[in-house]
Formats: sequence, C-alpha cells, structure tokens
Amino acid sequence: MPRFLLLVALAALTPSGPRPITSHDLYQFKWVADPRISPDGSLAAYTLVQVAEKGDKYETSLWVVAMDGKSAPRRLTAGTRDGAPRWSPDGRMIAFVRTATDTGAAQIYLLSLTGGEPRKLTDLAKGAGAAIWSPDGRTIAFTSSQLPSDTAPPDKDKSDVHVVTRAAYRDNDRGWDDPIRHDHIWTVDVDLGADGPAKARAVTSGNYDEDDIQWSRDGSQILFLSDRVTSRTMTIRTTTRSPWRRRAARWRR
Repeated sequence: MPRFLLLVALAALTPSGPRPITSHDLYQFKWVADPRISPDGSLAAYTLVQVAEKGDKYETSLWVVAMDGKSAPRRLTAGTRDGAPRWSPDGRMIAFVRTATDTGAAQIYLLSLTGGEPRKLTDLAKGAGAAIWSPDGRTIAFTSSQLPSDTAPPDKDKSDVHVVTRAAYRDNDRGWDDPIRHDHIWTVDVDLGADGPAKARAVTSGNYDEDDIQWSRDGSQILFLSDRVTSRTMTIRTTTRSPWRRRAARWRR
C-alpha cells in the first residue's frame, strides 16, 4: 500500500437527494502516491492507484503532470502493477518497478521520456526494490533479498520443514519469514544501448538488512542504514539507554 493516500469521496446524487456510500463506490476511488519532481522542476511523476473490480485488487500505473498545472496529466505506462518512479539525474529517463504478473517478482524498468516501450533492466528471482540513481546516471542501486541458491538447480533432497528459532517468524501479507534471507544492496549498470536486462551485482552481504540507500556526491560510495541486532523482540534492555542500534554505514565502489 502507498504511504500517502489522498481520497476524495463524493456522494452520488439521486432524484431524492444524496445516498449513503456503498461498497461498490470503492471501485470509483483513485488516489496519488509517491510523487517525484523532475530534476529541472518542470514535471512530476507519480503512481496512480485504483481499485480493480475484476479480481478485487489494486492497480497502479505511472503518470506525469506539468508542475505549472496548465496541462492535464498523461499516462506513461500501460502496465497495471507499475510504481516507484525515479528520475534519472538528467531528467531524460524514469526508472520504475513493475510486477509483470500477480505471482511474479518486481523488476526495475527504464522508460525514456522521448518515447518507446519500457526496457527491463533487472531479472532477479526475488525481484528488485526502488531504483536509486548514481549522480552520473550510469549505475542504479537497489535492494533485493536474492540468494545464490535462488539460481542453483533445485535440491530434491532438501526438506520443506521450517525450524522456528525466533519469536518473530512471520509477517502479515508475506507469511513465513525466512531467517536466512535479508535485503541487501545491489547495483546494476545502465547501458542505454542494451536491449535486455543487465547483470546485477550484490555489494553487501551478511545476516542483517540494509535500506535507505544514498549515493555520495561523487558517486564513489553508497551510504545506508542497517539494524545490527539479531532480533528486536528478544533484546533485553539492561541500561537506561535503548538497545536498538541503527547504524549508518558506507560501501566504496
């Protein structure tokens, strides 16, 4: 779900006056999420969210609108699971995340503002998070929970039994929380001349998650945040200070 929702509900008028809202009216709602202003400040890209009556699900698409408000918004993508638009530093392209199918993994796509179809940039079994452009526009950083075993041949002898050793072992909407799978930082080169996906590289590893990625101004380093605790639910406070350690770290190219 988007972090910020803007809903406007108008009562439907009937000859006898306004009627109470019904569940069917939910399908008329549309709202804006994740707005991003272009580098030159002239345009804003955003995700339009609406409820699809068929399938009882949310559909998302990318739109762009002029910041002066003098023209109507126009749709950028034809997909129904597109989101997280991110402008390139020169403002000529938008990287976004698309989920091709209901059960598929989200991947990063590139869309030129001059026209043409979006190009798929990543192809990871566990998908990719929102794109973070490097200052020179040649590299994109993102997070993924991909493991080397995800691309290995299936192990027929591997047991499907889950051994729970932590108090927090599942999440709403996600189900089973795999303790060996973490969100790590990956990078992928932006080759404008390529036709297919590029090879992505993991630049962090270990037993902790990383997020809030930021490039340094010269593009030589990536700064990120990480919780360096094994389990929040099992940490015991022994002093008056908080036991949670939210650390800022960096990675050099």
